Amino acid sequence: MPDAIEGAKIAILVANGSDEVETAVMLKVLEDARAAPVLVSVKKHEARGWRNTEWGGTFAVDVAILDADAEEFGGLLVPGGVIGADTLRADAYAVDFVRNFLNQRKPVGTIGHAPWLLVEAGAVRGRRLTSIPAIRNDLIHAGGQWIDAPAVRDGRLVTGRTHHDLPEVVARFVEAAILN
Repeated sequence: MPDAIEGAKIAILVANGSDEVETAVMLKVLEDARAAPVLVSVKKHEARGWRNTEWGGTFAVDVAILDADAEEFGGLLVPGGVIGADTLRADAYAVDFVRNFLNQRKPVGTIGHAPWLLVEAGAVRGRRLTSIPAIRNDLIHAGGQWIDAPAVRDGRLVTGRTHHDLPEVVARFVEAAILN
């Protein structure tokens, strides 16, 4: 992984019900790249993951969304999970947090159901992206061009389908992070 991400403070935005595997892999990959992942959540102390069809383990939250500022981070990753993504898209602070990264032209990566936040942030129109097929029409109706690919990068925005596509999603996120 390129050195450009080494030392970078990267936010991972989660809520109860965010995909546990995707969250864990994002944390591990960033730690292995010697980046500084920071778990940000609508809950202050911990967020409970979702594993397949049941509740999974918990993740310690580093920063509550009310105290988070996009200017303090070099990029943002948002794992999927229908429950977590639905909770986040209904939270005005979470939507503003995502919007602030996009407005500051910082890399943003989403996977699975997490592109719902992009819809809420008004960031889909005219963009190429992918997601879990279940929200394909949501993205198209918001003006996006949905592509059935493991990962799609449109400038500094990276989207992916499922946790099986995480290696490619993270690789595209790193590419977006090293753009000049």
